Amino acid sequence: MADIQIKSPADLHFVQRHRGVAFQHHSRWQLPVFLMILTLFIVGGLFNLYSSTSGGVLFRSQMKNLAIGSFVFLFTFIFGNSKRINQIVFPLFAFTVIGLLGVLVFGKSVNGSQRWLQIGGFQGQPSEFAKITVALFVAKYFSFYQYFQKFRFVDFLVLSSGVGCIFGLIAIQPDLGTAGICAIIAATQMLLVKWDKNTFRTLFVAGIICFGLGWKYYLHDYQKQRILTFINPSSDPLGAGYNIKQSLVAVGSGQLWGKGYQKGTQTQLSFLPAKDTDFIFSVLSEEHGFAIASLILLLVVALTVFMMWFAWIAKDTFGTLATVGVAICFFSQSVINIAMVLGLFPVVGMPLPFYSHGGSSVIGLLFGLGIVAALAKDHFRVNIQTNYEGA
Repeated sequence: MADIQIKSPADLHFVQRHRGVAFQHHSRWQLPVFLMILTLFIVGGLFNLYSSTSGGVLFRSQMKNLAIGSFVFLFTFIFGNSKRINQIVFPLFAFTVIGLLGVLVFGKSVNGSQRWLQIGGFQGQPSEFAKITVALFVAKYFSFYQYFQKFRFVDFLVLSSGVGCIFGLIAIQPDLGTAGICAIIAATQMLLVKWDKNTFRTLFVAGIICFGLGWKYYLHDYQKQRILTFINPSSDPLGAGYNIKQSLVAVGSGQLWGKGYQKGTQTQLSFLPAKDTDFIFSVLSEEHGFAIASLILLLVVALTVFMMWFAWIAKDTFGTLATVGVAICFFSQSVINIAMVLGLFPVVGMPLPFYSHGGSSVIGLLFGLGIVAALAKDHFRVNIQTNYEGA
């Protein structure tokens, strides 16, 4: 059972928000259910990846990645708490920036993108850990100040210098998908604090200007082509539109109950591109149909709702914003990947959490979920001790 010493406006805000509501209805079933849903994701992802790779090298590699990620999750969950996690934010930020700089200098280039850093026998993508870093960095920034302060545009500039550093280092790899997720995480967290009313107007105008300049001077031709192909896939059916069309064929052919495990023709005959990464959801839909695909969507929503609940019961601003950041990281990746394979979003190279192959992705996300679980475990029952004059 945790105690709250009310010594600051942030602590007072927590008590006022939960008084008469949260403390009367807390129970201990939420965290076990959260862990059970997480386990379903991991197990289901392994079965699906086994089918798409025929149990080959990539599947065995993912087993190793999940073992490492599970250790990271358990270590963070068992030994983590709000104070300890708060203390590692700046070292983690520095580690992330150094890793991203290392990618630009020593990174391995694949298909025109320089995203991988290899040290000895280990190869990883620092950008996958950057998502969690951004979530923690923004949470720490806002929790450092008084919660009731109305943040101004100058405060945004201070925050954006840190987030923008990570965003820029990822964008020039180039990896606009991951950079975009970092921006979505920070933007969502920023919506939860009070801002001066003129700030949003300024940011809206600045956003339009940046989009126009980015399209004209920054985006590569292949990135523009992806967006144009998303708008009209038939404009290049054998080129940029091929991936989307094959994905839609796989999803549609699964119908309600699917063709059966390891019986998907698009998958097994290798018509489906990137079937172990970007289009892994197409494999699931072809083999198990609309029914199981819908169940995965429900699990995505359920896991996100649990994290948002944990954010609500968190005992400080840092815990609330950090949990929201990780929840948005998981939810936005899942939604963008699924929308991508259904032709509802441009192909941006976004992995489906726990289903797509990738060591950095699964380890980084399990680290983030370990933080959520650690912040949630001590917040189910709270004793209030008022030592703040404003209470």
